[in-house]
Amino acid sequence: QAVALSAVLLYQPDFFDILPIYLVLLLFLPWLLRQFRQNRTHLVFTISITLWNLSQFGLGLSYKLQNFLQLYTPALDLCNMDLFAWQFLFVSGVYIATRRYHG
Repeated sequence: QAVALSAVLLYQPDFFDILPIYLVLLLFLPWLLRQFRQNRTHLVFTISITLWNLSQFGLGLSYKLQNFLQLYTPALDLCNMDLFAWQFLFVSGVYIATRRYHG
């Protein structure tokens, strides 16, 4: 039962509650790769830094989204991490990886 519930992210053992955040970020990976390939790095980082800044100044959109989702999927725990703050690290990592891959 744990394996089946883990596959749909309804069972999350300790320290696995960050996985849904990474899955959300992975949804944007094809768009990120396409933008980096088309030399739109400035656009991507402008959006990313803006989201990061909004999260730093207490906009709280990520927490509001998590609370909204919690109403409809109470078993899904999205942890206490701000998605809009952590996306900057994800975007930066994707950028570094694509630059290294393309020389």
